[in-house]
Amino acid sequence: MSPPTSQMVVICMITGLHAPIDLSTTQSESRDIAIVNNRFHRSSKPPAATCGNVALADLDYQTAKSTFGGICTGQMLKKGQHLYAKYGDAMVFRCAHGNSPCSFSDAKTYLAQVDTQCLPSGYSGPPIHETGYVKVDKGRAYGVTTAQSSAC
Repeated sequence: MSPPTSQMVVICMITGLHAPIDLSTTQSESRDIAIVNNRFHRSSKPPAATCGNVALADLDYQTAKSTFGGICTGQMLKKGQHLYAKYGDAMVFRCAHGNSPCSFSDAKTYLAQVDTQCLPSGYSGPPIHETGYVKVDKGRAYGVTTAQSSAC
C-alpha cells in the first residue's frame, strides 16, 4: 500500500538546542554492584521512558521510523546536532547533547521501550504508538513525538 499523496516525508538534521528534553541528568542513575571473578562491577539499570500520552497512527509511526532507519546509519553527531524523520503526524528523533554516533539498532530498542512503557496497561486495540522518549545518558535521547513538536 503506497502512502497517501497528501502525506510528506521530511528528513532533517538540525543543529542548535531546542527544548523540552533536558539531557543534563539521566532518569535512572541507580546502579547494581555485582562481584564477578572477585572484582566489583557496576551495571546500570536501563533508563525509563518518559511518556507524552499522545497517540500516533501506526502508518505514520512506522513510516517515520523506517525513514529514520535510512538516515541514522552510525554517523557521528556532534553536540547540538539532532536527527529526525517526519511522516504524517509522527516524528522519530535522536537528540545529541554530546558527541556520539546515531545507532538505528539503539533507536529500535528505545522506541520499543517507549511502546512497552507508554501504552495504557492492557491495551488491545488496533496498533497505535504513544509519544515518548528515552534519555539514554547525559548526551543522547531517542524518541517519537508529534510532527508539529520541537523534540530536542
